[in-house]
Amino acid sequence: MKRIIVNNELDKMRLALGLTEETIQGDVERLFNIASHNKVGNKIMANVPLCLIYIDDSYQRTETFSKAKASEIAANFIEAAYDPIKLNYRDGRFYCPAGQHRIYAHMLMHREYIGAELFQSDYESEIDIFLTQDDNRSKLTPYDRYKAGLAAGKYEDVTLTKICNEYGVRIGTKAKASDTQIGSITTAKRNS
Repeated sequence: MKRIIVNNELDKMRLALGLTEETIQGDVERLFNIASHNKVGNKIMANVPLCLIYIDDSYQRTETFSKAKASEIAANFIEAAYDPIKLNYRDGRFYCPAGQHRIYAHMLMHREYIGAELFQSDYESEIDIFLTQDDNRSKLTPYDRYKAGLAAGKYEDVTLTKICNEYGVRIGTKAKASDTQIGSITTAKRNS
């Protein structure tokens, strides 16, 4: 799987700022603790520096990220039209389960911060947010759901992967299947 474009750009930003893993974790922890004491209702809200955000490419869409979509968001950005992105405080980092196009749009607009709702939960709950969140984004494909389910260890996705590996069949994103590629994940799950 290819690396997410947004992570590459965020890595460049962190490198240019001279940030280390230790300083990032310290900054993330301080920001989360301060914001936790200033809740809006039951939500933790904060303006988060882009350089503190990560995209977990184990379940995120790597194949369908569109620079054109991010550019369109940047060109027509109206703050009030979007809910804040959600960021999970996990393993000393802020992970974004959905919103990488908006993060990239903020980079294109030369913004240093993005409005976010912070929360703290485990990896599996983060993936569930990715699978259920719908904030003006493209509908998840069966492949997107399969990849996220595999990362979360969901039985049907793990079983499908084992069967495919056993028979040398590749699971891909192309609409037209070859002799060694599944053409429909939905059908394959139903038949496994």
